[in-house]
Amino acid sequence: VGISNGGMGDCYKAQGELSDAEDAYKINLEISTENGDIQGVCRMNSMLGEICLNKASLANEPDDELFKQASNYYEESLKAAFSQNNGVNIAFALAGITKVCVASKNDTSFNYVLEELGRFIDSGLCKSIPDYAKTLLKESLQTIKTTSPELEEKANGYIKYLDEHKPKAQ
Repeated sequence: VGISNGGMGDCYKAQGELSDAEDAYKINLEISTENGDIQGVCRMNSMLGEICLNKASLANEPDDELFKQASNYYEESLKAAFSQNNGVNIAFALAGITKVCVASKNDTSFNYVLEELGRFIDSGLCKSIPDYAKTLLKESLQTIKTTSPELEEKANGYIKYLDEHKPKAQ
């Protein structure tokens, strides 16, 4: 039932029916949480974060409450991803938090993203993520550099690290 609600949420989202998508994702999140499905918890929190961001972008004026909700969802996704050592989900959650920072014009939260990226790198999980996830992280770091030039040196260091550490061939 949880997975089908996630699929329904995806369909609603694709049709631009954000409130219906949100409802379906919340049902999936509740079921995933009850069943201990950490992968589902990660995905649904990220999807709900994206829904909040999309709703905020459609609002006539900036909606701090939607930005706060989006940030909370992405942070919950990040916690769950770290708990299961899932590098791809960590990358997606960090990219989502970066999007919230940009959309809400909350540049101070970029430091949080960089701290969590540092923790991700220190964990060693970053070394094994596929190129598409590394690309997502590097795009987020480029955004951070552009928006907050004072963080350029640190962001460049992480970009260099991501470029130098390729996953091992299987």
